[in-house]
Amino acid sequence: MMYLIFHSRILYILITLIVCLSSVHAKSMFDSDDDMLFDLDENKQIKSETNSEPHSSFDDDPLIDDDAVFGDTDDFQDDESAAKDNPYYEQLLKDARFTLGYAFSNNLRVKPSFVTHETYLRSEIQTLLSENLFFQFDGRLNYFFDNDHRTQAQHKSALLDTHLREFFFQMGFEQFNVTLGRQIVVWGKADTQIITDVVSPRDNSDFIFIKLEDSRFGQLMLSSDIYTKWGNLFIFLSPKPLTDQEPEKGTQYDIKIPGMDQVIINNDALTFSDTEFGMRWQQSLGKTELSLMAGYFFDNRYIYHFSDIDFIRKKPIFEKIYHSYEMFGMAASYVSGAYLFKIETAFKNRLSFQKVDLDQLDIGAIEKDVVDFGIGVEYNANGRYQISGEISNRFITNSSEDLLFTNKNSTAIYTIFTKDFFNETLTFEYVFFYHVQEQNNFHQFRLTNEITDNFQMNVSCAFFSIKDKESLLWYYRNEDRLSVDFQYYF
Repeated sequence: MMYLIFHSRILYILITLIVCLSSVHAKSMFDSDDDMLFDLDENKQIKSETNSEPHSSFDDDPLIDDDAVFGDTDDFQDDESAAKDNPYYEQLLKDARFTLGYAFSNNLRVKPSFVTHETYLRSEIQTLLSENLFFQFDGRLNYFFDNDHRTQAQHKSALLDTHLREFFFQMGFEQFNVTLGRQIVVWGKADTQIITDVVSPRDNSDFIFIKLEDSRFGQLMLSSDIYTKWGNLFIFLSPKPLTDQEPEKGTQYDIKIPGMDQVIINNDALTFSDTEFGMRWQQSLGKTELSLMAGYFFDNRYIYHFSDIDFIRKKPIFEKIYHSYEMFGMAASYVSGAYLFKIETAFKNRLSFQKVDLDQLDIGAIEKDVVDFGIGVEYNANGRYQISGEISNRFITNSSEDLLFTNKNSTAIYTIFTKDFFNETLTFEYVFFYHVQEQNNFHQFRLTNEITDNFQMNVSCAFFSIKDKESLLWYYRNEDRLSVDFQYYF
């Protein structure tokens, strides 16, 4: 595991340095005269938007004369010759986007103090290396200050970390493509809970304060999109799948369950013999879009298993094990005027839950069949504002009395209201979540201000109302938080 982490960090740093150093000789990072790669025609069979997160294009008109920048024409010709020696030199640079950010957050309930405090550099590259070969990279280099909760948990004065989200190559052909590398695959349309969007794991280290599109990260897989007149078929195979990134021990959002400090915990991580695979068929019929999905997966959540007792330290030993299950799912959407209706459902066979029976010292997993269902509607008031609502339900077959932190029926409501101001330079967003059985809810307010074309400020506040002492959210009842994030794009 340490070997893979070390090499992913080295890979990210090398790519970032190469592109950054190349910019010393570059004429312009973005050329408005060229068609941006992010808007490629579908006939090129490049990465399907339905399988990955949407990406934005960024253009900047070159207003400075080239001769004024580079001086003598002979010097510029030398630069052109150097670029010809490296055929991907200008292409990688032109299609790269960098984000320099500074972010911090404060707890509003316990006492005003830093929770997170960091600066970061994110690089994103989407480019055609040749007529049929596409390359995508998305990585982030983080620097955490001494008063960040992740730095304090490791008792350090500063912490440097890298996060590789995507790194893959895709070869496109007339009716299909083949993709190899670290990829993010997005299935389903639900926001309230995870119904069919089970392929890519998520970063939960900062609880709910990481936006959904940023929380997903890729895993190594071989995949293919096949295009036919009967619809599009996506298939994938993922050896040694990754799982959700949980809060590190001692950090702000690490759940401190009473008694767990008296237990030895071992992590039974997935290996290359643990393989996920699946497929999705998708078809658009006028204003209706339909998807059918099926696959064999490993749950991104671990289950504690009692395995043994360490008689020397006089402590029980628990194993964190990730269990497999099968899923069959369906997602559909329909557009009618300003409304978008969506529905999603999944049947999960042999999904594992935490079982605890202290009388029998039975701590482990119990398998249940689960039906997840969600329905929602979005309304766009001709750009003036947008509002969406969704309700979802999880139903566990048979009894759930022996399950920990789990209801037989789990129903949740999720709404979002968004409105733009000042010529779409200021965006207000309100999010409300409510769990019916537990009566827990939270509110989140977010302001996004486009100060300039390249400079953005994000401010958000989250407030929790947690009433059920038996739910996991009870441990986060005092986590009201103010977050600020400055981002500069170049």
